[in-house]
Amino acid sequence: MRKMFTTALMVLSLVASANHFNSSLTVRATDHTIISVAVNQQWIGAPGTTITVDNLTPGNHWISIARYHGFYGQSMVVFSGYVFIPEMSEVRSVLTRANRLKVAEIIPIAPQPVCYNDDYGYDPNYTYSNGYGHQTNYGYNAPIIISQNDFGMLRNSIASKSFESTKLEIAKQALQRYNFNTQQVAEMMRLFTFESSKLEFAKAAYNKTVDKNRYFLINDEFTFSSSISELNRYIDNRQG
Repeated sequence: MRKMFTTALMVLSLVASANHFNSSLTVRATDHTIISVAVNQQWIGAPGTTITVDNLTPGNHWISIARYHGFYGQSMVVFSGYVFIPEMSEVRSVLTRANRLKVAEIIPIAPQPVCYNDDYGYDPNYTYSNGYGHQTNYGYNAPIIISQNDFGMLRNSIASKSFESTKLEIAKQALQRYNFNTQQVAEMMRLFTFESSKLEFAKAAYNKTVDKNRYFLINDEFTFSSSISELNRYIDNRQG
């Protein structure tokens, strides 16, 4: 009996621990109308002006939002689309009057180690190799860099989408939460089909890249020289 009781406690502890490290999504209507939210085609809780969905696993989720006309009157689904949820994060979003869902803020729920590889913890004296023969030590003031685990999920999420606009939207969501290195930015650019999308993401990612001195390597991802020139002008304007 004692063994069964101990096993049950261990299972409950593991479940509680897993839920603790999951993420949440909050949706609020900017005009304070009544809404309801479905995650992966499952409607969550009761309608309200602000809906919070807890215990979301990291990754991409299909979100549907319905507006109510009057107080709990007839409802209509006004938004459906994928939203990328980072691990251990509170994602706060707003439904605009035009029925677009915009991520307003991403707040870490628990501290995340600064690392390029999940095999390494946060070590202020750790020197990593960036793959090009150079080494860098970021120290205690290092920015939060996306882990290999999150980067793999993000890359798979973008690659699985059919529409270029959806791919770009998910990639930009990740920029709100994480920093990247140049090699990771280049890998993400390869997931886009159109040159314009590659250029737009390269611009957006520049300020979230930790090794800007190597950003010239991004030029290899473009087909047209005009894109290289436009990116360089953008960078020069940012630095000036």
